[in-house]
Amino acid sequence: VDEAFMRADYAGLKVTTKDAASYEPEGQVIKQSIESGEKVEKGTELELTFSNGKKPDGEVEFVVDLPAEANGRFTIAFMVQQEDGTPNIQESPKFYCPEYAQLKQPVIGSGENVNVTVMVINEGNQKRAQIGTYSFNFAEGKYTCLSDGDVRRAFEAVGAFPEPETEAPT
Repeated sequence: VDEAFMRADYAGLKVTTKDAASYEPEGQVIKQSIESGEKVEKGTELELTFSNGKKPDGEVEFVVDLPAEANGRFTIAFMVQQEDGTPNIQESPKFYCPEYAQLKQPVIGSGENVNVTVMVINEGNQKRAQIGTYSFNFAEGKYTCLSDGDVRRAFEAVGAFPEPETEAPT
């Protein structure tokens, strides 16, 4: 930003700066109000936006299609791996199956390739199982599945599919 400021000042532009969160290194110009190479009058104001070294926070909406045959009260837990390696655990509100067919849960974090482990918890018996491991991009609000992603298997592992009752033979 210092070099860009000096060049613009030398060219006769009135320079202002502001900082913003970015994935670029601290001090790197990430945006300018005049396009590079654009011809302008001396004295024109140029605003330079530079990285303050902080990663932008964001939100990813995670969508889970719930098994239609599941029965009970559940929670989905998201273990978001932070830069220091510790998990930031976020949970959905409790929900009931089969009343809900789908869960949409916002997950808040920071970073582009953040590992997130998603678990289902059966609130009735406290059993838990991993649904899958995902890579979240909080800058773009997107995610991709890295492994598993088998919702049905996870719900089965926590006892979400009660055995049908059968009558004893007479």
